[in-house]
Amino acid sequence: MYGVDASAGLLQAARERVPDGDFRQGDLEDLPYTDVSFDAVFACNSLQYVLSSMQCSRSERAATAFDWTTVSCTSSQNRNQEVHMRFPLSTATRRRLETQGFIGLDDASLSAVEPWLRLSPALCTLFIALGTAIASPVMLTGIMVIAMLGTILPVHPFDLIYNYGLRFVTRTPSLPHNGAPRRFACGMAAVWLAATAFAFASGAAQLGYVLGGILAIVGFIVSSTHFCIPSTIYRLLFHPNVRHKT
Repeated sequence: MYGVDASAGLLQAARERVPDGDFRQGDLEDLPYTDVSFDAVFACNSLQYVLSSMQCSRSERAATAFDWTTVSCTSSQNRNQEVHMRFPLSTATRRRLETQGFIGLDDASLSAVEPWLRLSPALCTLFIALGTAIASPVMLTGIMVIAMLGTILPVHPFDLIYNYGLRFVTRTPSLPHNGAPRRFACGMAAVWLAATAFAFASGAAQLGYVLGGILAIVGFIVSSTHFCIPSTIYRLLFHPNVRHKT
């Protein structure tokens, strides 16, 4: 076990409790370890006392091996208690999110909202699958309208569930605005949904099931992996030479 603290007294207490541990006096903003020294870093009741939590985060992350975990816990004497868990984004995940238009965000910001960027695609996929299963032109048309709003507005309507509700429970940042690739994906989905709803309404149920099934599969892929086929098509059509950040 390794530990760092600014207090000599607390370090002495730690050494008495864990004689085999390596405990050093130091600054959390400049950990006395080389990069990629540990599989995990745990910071408890400390970040609220430092001048720069972002500098601490960078220091923690440098000490943590790639693709492992940093856990930071802070608490206060008021009613607010926070626990933050940051999982470093893999190169593949960042690349897929950048393909959707989420660029210009640092790893910490993107990692905090990454799970919630799946919310809108997941809800859309759920309703698309349900509307297709029951062959409902009305439900599919309703989702088409929502997809059209996602094309026009800077945020998808389903993102508002998180931005104005869930994030106050999870204590995570609001979602960034959707870029052109993701809005393009919403537009493609709206057109596809219109065709699916028309197929069911005109009695071509088999065609409706095929169209709806394909769209549900595409939505499931986005929700589970962040790989968005329409956004990739947008990149290939309009920005074929753009390179991703590595």
